[in-house]
Amino acid sequence: MYKTCPISKTLIDENIVRIQAGLITALAISFIIYPSSVFLIILSLDFLVRVLAYKAYSPLFLISRFCTKVFNLSAHKVDAGPKKFAAKIGLIFSVLSLVLYLFGAHFFTQYLVVALGLCAFAESAFGFCVGCKLYSGLQYFSFNKVL
Repeated sequence: MYKTCPISKTLIDENIVRIQAGLITALAISFIIYPSSVFLIILSLDFLVRVLAYKAYSPLFLISRFCTKVFNLSAHKVDAGPKKFAAKIGLIFSVLSLVLYLFGAHFFTQYLVVALGLCAFAESAFGFCVGCKLYSGLQYFSFNKVL
């Protein structure tokens, strides 16, 4: 894939991101097994807090940071830009899921939550960030003036 310049000069710990993704996966699975707007509200609010750059108040961030300290994981720094883009996509998916669920479109909500859960699982288990790949692809096309 085409290497792009970051949208941010900030570095973040990939271990925290992957643990957060695992927690998002767990919330998505919980919603699929026990459909409740509570899981979607938690996801939406957490993504919103992180997208607005208040990650210190994000419950999933706090749990993830605690886990890295408990398990004594050394920091593995990566560029925050693509991860921020991926979080924005997660916010869109989680808010759209919540809205669809509240309007009774449970069938479509399930599909969105499964997609969000699969993307989060790929990040957590394999370090494969779907949103980051989309970001890189968009940067490639915009740099080459295809769009």
